[in-house]
Amino acid sequence: MSFKSILAVTLVVGLSLLGCGGASGPALYPVEGIVEIEGGGTATQGEVILTSSKFSATGVIGTDGKFKLGTNNPGDGVPVGDYRATVMGTSTGDYTARVRLIDEKYESEGSSGLKFSVAAKPNEYKLMLTKPAAN
Repeated sequence: MSFKSILAVTLVVGLSLLGCGGASGPALYPVEGIVEIEGGGTATQGEVILTSSKFSATGVIGTDGKFKLGTNNPGDGVPVGDYRATVMGTSTGDYTARVRLIDEKYESEGSSGLKFSVAAKPNEYKLMLTKPAAN
């Protein structure tokens, strides 16, 4: 291989590596909280989902009702901005005998009424959700 060929290959590899080392997106800030249910208690499972025109973030609700949101990886944080929120999958029991813990309106952006405003600092939220309407 000639000197020019080695130089060309080295230059191409070097330039491609430069592209991999830059920032991979906006800064992320911690967002965590708890999902409480009217009348007492917390949601013990499910997921909190934030969406905006540019980003989305999710967090699993633990057995203690707490969640921590992540954009790229679990719990890694959320970019600054305003978000609509939904809460999904908060029911108990096996597949054939599920009992809904919160009103199903929280599963849709259009009806949840939940909004988050993420600032460039640690963010904490307490979601107080209503129970399902009686049948």
